[in-house]
Amino acid sequence: MKGNLAEQLKDSMMISDRKAFPLVKQEQIKKGTVVYLTLTEDEGLVLNQGYDSRNKFITILKELPDEYIIGSLLINSDPNLRNTLISDCQYPLKSADYPDFLEHLSWLDCSQIFRIPKSKVLKGGYCGELKGDDMSMIWECLQNTKTISRKDKIRYGILDK
Repeated sequence: MKGNLAEQLKDSMMISDRKAFPLVKQEQIKKGTVVYLTLTEDEGLVLNQGYDSRNKFITILKELPDEYIIGSLLINSDPNLRNTLISDCQYPLKSADYPDFLEHLSWLDCSQIFRIPKSKVLKGGYCGELKGDDMSMIWECLQNTKTISRKDKIRYGILDK
């Protein structure tokens, strides 16, 4: 048996500063699933202040046949307001709707899609799923955003050909 309880849980849980989430199972990898995991620059995350990685909540849009997950939209504490194109792609998520993983109003950034290996996602923590109404609005936002190319929208199933 491993040492303390934290070491024992490490193999079956993804632990944030405030909560522990069970590891994602293959059958939970689907559109709308929220996962808590560690991201690096390898996945396209821009890191500041000397960080090598950051733990982030992501939302899965689709599983690809090449063992990658796409549409890994980031959930942020504050909206990204760098410019109008990006600020128009911030979708609010209310903590009252998602008390299992959100502690305050948060923002799903629909301005950029991340492509993450499925093997990495399976090391993340399962947080739950976004509600159908939210997913419909998010999908509409993704279809209309100017920050994601039409080619990528078609490739990732956001738009039909």
